[in-house]
Amino acid sequence: LNCYSLDNVAGSCTVDITNFSAPTQTASVQSVTWFNAPSGGTNLGNTNPLTVVPTTAGSFTYYAAVTNALGCSNPLRVATNAVTVSSLPVANAGVDKTLTCTTPSATLGTAAVGGNTYSWNPATGLSSASSATPTCSATVTTTYTLTVTNASGCVATDVVTVTVNKTAPTANAGSAVTLTCTSPSATLGTAAIGGNTYLWSPASALSASNVAQPTCSANATTTYTVTVTGSNGCTATSSVLVTVNKSAPTANAGSAVI
Repeated sequence: LNCYSLDNVAGSCTVDITNFSAPTQTASVQSVTWFNAPSGGTNLGNTNPLTVVPTTAGSFTYYAAVTNALGCSNPLRVATNAVTVSSLPVANAGVDKTLTCTTPSATLGTAAVGGNTYSWNPATGLSSASSATPTCSATVTTTYTLTVTNASGCVATDVVTVTVNKTAPTANAGSAVTLTCTSPSATLGTAAIGGNTYLWSPASALSASNVAQPTCSANATTTYTVTVTGSNGCTATSSVLVTVNKSAPTANAGSAVI
């Protein structure tokens, strides 16, 4: 039997299927059986062309044992050209992030690996769509997809969700009040909401400046402003007018009489 030169096969990534074609079966080539070694080895079947799915990176050679119509086999198996299988790159978009008023941006991804290229989608809200570790300043909750391509052209992807929590808390200083001699004090504000902090200004004549509902005993008409800070660091303000009406009436008993 003659020796047959098999098709040259280009390298592929671990997820690709690579085909290897043996000589066309003719009167002189009745069947082809594939092996993974020049002798012995694993019988990979007699499908032509052969389809294999490499599961690890490396260089692989496959061998065809040819039998003619008379049942005679060539003792020398025909080798394919070596097939180089490249490793997939590692794509790591990082852990999910939450952006708030106090943390308005965050870094995505992990350190770059030499020879890899990086692409983020969408690019909205990112300092760079081609950086391994872009800064994200998204204004709405977004899921970003990172695509990493290595020098061999193999591709891997990963996703990360950036949640945006910049909702301002509710600030309500309450309704305007009037203090009189019979009502010398009043409660300002509304019930506290868990996770919020409160700060009143000015603090004068208030029982406390850091509570949701201080008691006000002002002696002069004053506008008080409450600043509410939510657990996400966002703030809101509200103001209330406290009018003081404690002017004494005029008392006149009249002139002395004899």
